[in-house]
Amino acid sequence: MTHRLTWTDFPDPLRARLEELLGGAVVSTQSCRGGFSSSSAEILRSQAGRRLFVKAVRERDNPGSMALNRSEAAALATIPASAPVPPLVAAFDHEDWFVLVTEVAPGVLPAEPWTATQLNRVLAALDELQAAATPCPVPGLRSVAESLGPDMLGFDRVAEDPPTDLDPWIAERLDELREAARRGIGALDGDTLCHADVRADNILLTTEGEVSLVDWAWASRGSRIADALQLLASVPDPDGTLRVNDRVDAVLDRHGLPRQVGTDVLTGILAFFVDAARWPHDPSLPLLGSIGAGSATPWSPWSESAGEGPVCGRTIPDTPESAVSVGEELRCPSSSPSSARQARSGGQSSRWPAPRGSRCGRSPAPAASTSSRVRASTRRSAASSSSSTASSRPPSRPSRRRSGSTRR
Repeated sequence: MTHRLTWTDFPDPLRARLEELLGGAVVSTQSCRGGFSSSSAEILRSQAGRRLFVKAVRERDNPGSMALNRSEAAALATIPASAPVPPLVAAFDHEDWFVLVTEVAPGVLPAEPWTATQLNRVLAALDELQAAATPCPVPGLRSVAESLGPDMLGFDRVAEDPPTDLDPWIAERLDELREAARRGIGALDGDTLCHADVRADNILLTTEGEVSLVDWAWASRGSRIADALQLLASVPDPDGTLRVNDRVDAVLDRHGLPRQVGTDVLTGILAFFVDAARWPHDPSLPLLGSIGAGSATPWSPWSESAGEGPVCGRTIPDTPESAVSVGEELRCPSSSPSSARQARSGGQSSRWPAPRGSRCGRSPAPAASTSSRVRASTRRSAASSSSSTASSRPPSRPSRRRSGSTRR
């Protein structure tokens, strides 16, 4: 499967059933771009003018996509109408197909690259969602810490099976990074309704300022900061124009949390992508390979600037962000642990389907601000430790080590 399913792939009886929901024959379709799933993602319009959004997939196309569509249907059936979510219309099995139908959410995808205005609107909408959905109104959801936690233990897997060309910066601080990631997992726990896969191609914006969150396959309960931090970790900000790190701090400040909490969460997200960079290429998911190759350079988590360093034996090409080519179907060069995990699931029950050992390939990377924040934090920690050690020494033997004299 190299593309999304569309209306033309549906059998006639399924088309007829969808036209009953629409109240007339389908006269136009609009396939939505974004994501990695083979499931259809189309807006259907009928003669009567009604429009519905349809996801449909068979298990043989991608068992993982079918499972996620079922999870989304179950979540949408109980998410309150006040949430910024398109209402569920129907969910049903038709022969070997599973079909999910919702109302069409208004708006368009955020600009690429993000603008400060749009980012502010989405962050405000997330605050409003969490304020309205605490405690979590959807029963039976897993916690974000449970669903993303294993993914964020990537540095544990790297420590167990280190690549021969692991970035020296990471290798020197691996224990510290592992501890920070575990703290980050704990910080994601809570009792708020969370989308848990907030990224650009799961967001729609209107000119009037309305925000809709779509694709609720990973709905979870968790911390009020979980969605905002996951979003900010995916936002490319190579020149600092969007001040992503400042926005991370602002989210933490609004909720009265230490800023180190943000760094710990981002460390866990970084750990996922460092480990996932070793996944093999999956020919059934060519879009994931394209996005990984394009995103590895501008905001690579394992280098401080574009074009530095090998990744699993491959040198990152010095390709500008503007040259990223990901195909007509895929719009956004950013991703998240949830989306990459979805793309790799391929029907396997394991959260980590790729075999251990010799693995090579690329996965979408988090924004460079994630890496730079983690690096800066460890520098501050090292500087603080050095200062503390120096202050404990007798005055007659002052430390001669200067900040920055060792490799960082």
